[in-house]
Amino acid sequence: MGSLPDREALDVLARALEASTDPTWTRTLLLALGSDKSSGTDDDIFGLGDSPRVIETSIGLAIRIRGALGEASVRSLMIPRLREAGDGGVRWAAAAALTDSAGLEDVRRAFLEALPGEADPAAQGQLTKALADWAAGETPDSPGRAQVVAAIFDGALRPDAAALRLRSEDGLKRMAWTETEIRVLAPRIEGGSFDQRRWAIAVLAGATSRSDLPARGEVFESLARVAAAEPDAKVRELAVTALSSFPDRAPASQLLIGTLADPAWHVRAAAVRALGRMAKSDEILAALRQAEQGDGDERVRRAASQTLKVLAPK
Repeated sequence: MGSLPDREALDVLARALEASTDPTWTRTLLLALGSDKSSGTDDDIFGLGDSPRVIETSIGLAIRIRGALGEASVRSLMIPRLREAGDGGVRWAAAAALTDSAGLEDVRRAFLEALPGEADPAAQGQLTKALADWAAGETPDSPGRAQVVAAIFDGALRPDAAALRLRSEDGLKRMAWTETEIRVLAPRIEGGSFDQRRWAIAVLAGATSRSDLPARGEVFESLARVAAAEPDAKVRELAVTALSSFPDRAPASQLLIGTLADPAWHVRAAAVRALGRMAKSDEILAALRQAEQGDGDERVRRAASQTLKVLAPK
C-alpha cells in the first residue's frame, strides 16, 4: 500500500501511524509511508543486496525507501517519531522514511533537534547521513547549510558518535567547503580520540583531492606534521595515506619518500602505495626500487614491487 501513488492509501497509513503504540507496527508504517511511489524505471536496485535504500521485511518483501514526502500533514505525524522514547528502531525508521525530505525545512529542523541527543547507532547514523547528503548538494551560501555542517562537526566530538562520524563521511567529502569550515576541521587531524582523528583525516583527504579547495594548504600542513612526528603509528599510517590526495605538491612526494624510513612496516607500506598515486618521477622510482630491494619487511618489499609494476611496467 505504501508504494501506491494514491492519496487515499497514504491517508489510511497516516491514520494508522497516528494511532499506533506498538513499536514493530510503527516501524512498518513509517517505512511504508517513506517507500518509493514512483513507477520504478530502475527496479534493478532491488538486486543490490547491500543497498542502504532497500529494506527487506521479515516476510521477505523488499521495500525501497525513496522520495520526498510533499504532504505536510503526513510529515507532521512522522516527525514526532524521531523522539520516540525507548525504541531506537522507531527513531531509525522515522529518519529513514524522511531522509529524502531533508531538503524540507520542517524535516531538517527536526533532524537537527534530534541529532544531539541520539545515541542509538542506527538512528544516529541515518540522521547524519541524511543531513550530510543534503549539505553535499547545496552551495555554501544555501540557507541552513552552515547550521547543518556545524551540527555534524559538533556531534563528531561526542565519544558515542562513531556512527555519526562514519555515516557523514561520504556527504562531507562531496560537499563544497568554505575556508572557515576547513579551518575548523583541519586541527582535529592532530588531536582527539583515534576515531575522531581518523574521521577528520578521511573527510579532509576526500575533500582535498579537489585542487581548488580553500585552505587546502592548511590540511596538507596538518597531515605532514602527523606523518612525520605522530607517536601513534596507526595515525601516521592514515596521514601518510591521505597525503596521496596531494599529487600536485612536490613536498608531498618528498615527505612520503622520507617516511620510507618509518620504524613501523605498515607506515612504510602505506607510503609506498601513496607514492604510486603521485606524479611519477625518477626520484620516486628510485625510492620504490630501494624499498623493493632493501626494506627489512617482506610486506613492504611486496608493496613496492606491485607499485613499480604499475608505474614502470617492464
